[in-house]
Amino acid sequence: MQRDRRRGNRTRTQTYHAETASTKVGKARLGDALESKPGALEAMKKAVEPEPLPRVIEDLPAEAEPSAEAGDGADGTKPVRRVAKKYSREEMHARLLKAQGSHAITDAVEAFFYAGYALEDDDQEGWLQLLEHRDEGRVREAIERLRKSFLRKPVRHKPLLSQRLRRIEDNADEAATREAAADMRKSL
Repeated sequence: MQRDRRRGNRTRTQTYHAETASTKVGKARLGDALESKPGALEAMKKAVEPEPLPRVIEDLPAEAEPSAEAGDGADGTKPVRRVAKKYSREEMHARLLKAQGSHAITDAVEAFFYAGYALEDDDQEGWLQLLEHRDEGRVREAIERLRKSFLRKPVRHKPLLSQRLRRIEDNADEAATREAAADMRKSL
């Protein structure tokens, strides 16, 4: 029995070393191919790297110093927000739909709305993304817009919608948001 175990360990070790050797050979071949074609490495990096989302930057007047409250100017007014680079509506909408995670979705949504664009009433994918927004006011607005959209069109992405509504129902800070999510989920 011990002999079988030793044989099994030897096989695993040999397999590991064979994989390591083949990995080294593959890396060497890839390096040679990249050296023979100038610009190939840059093209690969560009293809692999995700496009950055438009960043929302806060500008303070030069004479204003930030006060103790985060986000307020010295005179107590909110700083002006602007989009770092102007994108077309289609580009910003595509970035909003591609965004993943609460922070990325919030940034994409705020940049989209601040640029002066609005989501259409029947844009279920866009309003579904807004359910991940950090501002519960935006989340409640998305729930209402989705409710109105479902009166005109059938529900798309029902499992994802149900999952997000359940998460909102369990984790939202404000009672109004929890109730809106629960009502919407029950009506599905």
